Amino acid sequence: MIQLVLTTFPSSVQARQTARQLVQARLAACGTVLPGAISIYTWNGNLEENRECLLLLKTTTDCVERLQVEIQRMHPYNVPEILSFKADSCFAAYAVWIRQSCTQSEGG
Repeated sequence: MIQLVLTTFPSSVQARQTARQLVQARLAACGTVLPGAISIYTWNGNLEENRECLLLLKTTTDCVERLQVEIQRMHPYNVPEILSFKADSCFAAYAVWIRQSCTQSEGG
């Protein structure tokens, strides 16, 4: 099954570096970097507002757990936003490409 994983970064440079590493590791087929997000949230009892960069990652159910572990390992935040959604539908040819792009070799 195809999944969409999203996370935010403090800069587009960090989001792009992470996307490149995850795609090269074949944990994601594609990473889409969307700069210009503004996040409003509470942290340590304070209302915060910060510019962030949204990273959307297209992957498979088989890869999502390892993908999330790698995001957490590489992420600059202590508590990174990592959300995963199963695709209700996906264009068949695109789904095939994602599965092929995320295929891991044995032990790899």
